[in-house]
Amino acid sequence: MKLGYIASNAGTDEVTDRLLSAHQDVAAWSSDPEALAQLRQRGARVASSAAELTGGASVLVISQDNASGAQDVLFGSAGIFEVLDRGTVVVQAHEDQPANVV
Repeated sequence: MKLGYIASNAGTDEVTDRLLSAHQDVAAWSSDPEALAQLRQRGARVASSAAELTGGASVLVISQDNASGAQDVLFGSAGIFEVLDRGTVVVQAHEDQPANVV
């Protein structure tokens, strides 16, 4: 399984740590250079863009602060919706009201 991980802040992400500990193939991208440095240090492959990391990912986790951040990643500035492979599972991980989820 290839996992793509888009983070707003990767400082304390236990899910990513567990996947890397289980020797899963995790590619990551963040607009926050500090978050990217932490992900690289923990063993993730770092992509140069959100669109780059979606290629070949069977599961894409979008960890943003809220649903509007996830919507921006999918349909806004990062624009990954247009380049997602057919069949990619997209998981949104944020603390927001269910009504706000894409």
